[in-house]
Amino acid sequence: GLDYAAQSITPAQRFDFQKPYVEAWLRFIGIEDVRSLIIQKTLFGPDIDHAARQDAREAALRLAEDLLSRTTEAIA
Repeated sequence: GLDYAAQSITPAQRFDFQKPYVEAWLRFIGIEDVRSLIIQKTLFGPDIDHAARQDAREAALRLAEDLLSRTTEAIA
């Protein structure tokens, strides 16, 4: 969607209802290590949308690599 930056017209503190709800629910059921990946600026035209999605892909890969390394360390 839009931009959740603090200086935007839709700052996360006032407009992001999903992340706090899902994170609270996950912690309620016992999942403490919660990581979030937010894809924003997808409504700002194709160029910005594609760049935002590429940034999100790269962030997802970093999260996956971190999870893999922590899992591998825990097994070893």
